[in-house]
Amino acid sequence: SNVPVAITLLRVGNFYIADPALEEEICVSSKLTVAVNSQGNVCSVQKSGKAGLHPSDLLKMLNVAIELSGRLLKHVDAVVQQQRTLEEGQADPNSYGLAPT
Repeated sequence: SNVPVAITLLRVGNFYIADPALEEEICVSSKLTVAVNSQGNVCSVQKSGKAGLHPSDLLKMLNVAIELSGRLLKHVDAVVQQQRTLEEGQADPNSYGLAPT
């Protein structure tokens, strides 16, 4: 499907922390949340925090979010397909597509 996933990134030195824990967020003065769909299109961007981001850092963070979202969406698609396969094997023909109870 074309549903986007959101990736939140923090910059710490020359590194990025993806989907940080609260303790990590507290230590940083800005963060960037990027929603990316399965085609690699950026659907939304939200910058939070008091500090700014240099344009070059913004571009790097967008590219990292696009790369991570692609990996995440591939994993999610595989899990969804596996679940569908399991449900198809157990489905009652009279259940009208509902999962067995």
